[in-house]
Amino acid sequence: MDGKPIWSRNLQKDHGSFNIQWIYGSSPLLYKGKLYVQVLQRERPYNDTALPGAAPYDGPAPSYLLAIDPATGKDLWKHIRKDEAVDETKESYGTPIPHTTAGGREEILLTGGDAVTAHDPATGAEIWRFTAGIQESLELAARAIRRRGRRIRLRLRPQGRPGHRDPRRRRGGRLRIA
Repeated sequence: MDGKPIWSRNLQKDHGSFNIQWIYGSSPLLYKGKLYVQVLQRERPYNDTALPGAAPYDGPAPSYLLAIDPATGKDLWKHIRKDEAVDETKESYGTPIPHTTAGGREEILLTGGDAVTAHDPATGAEIWRFTAGIQESLELAARAIRRRGRRIRLRLRPQGRPGHRDPRRRRGGRLRIA
């Protein structure tokens, strides 16, 4: 390696400001020839924090999963990730998680916006969604991730509600993905 940059981009100029209260903090995922970037954000800027020169949104800002060609920096696809969350609960500082199911299907997992979703790595299409039965808007956060062979265990807890338990689960707040 000679240390020379191959490409650089300002995603906010290309796709619009990141509408996140405390600053964008997700890490990109380089997986099987694609660079995945998740932007899970609120619909409007927080207290005029829009980046100067950022592309304007035509309506509410969407949350999305973006795939980029790491060799060229060009967008491969952009999948809009819809949710029922509101304001700050739409935001996530999480990082996309690669996962292969016991049946061999590859997925990209996203946590935030009151849900965990799995996406097709080739297209970004949503495969499944888990919302933990939360009826009101609470910031759902993956607190711990453990990998056992092909299984991933996410320990989920709504922010600000340490005693919250999912009534459908005895132990509450656990999602096992096989």
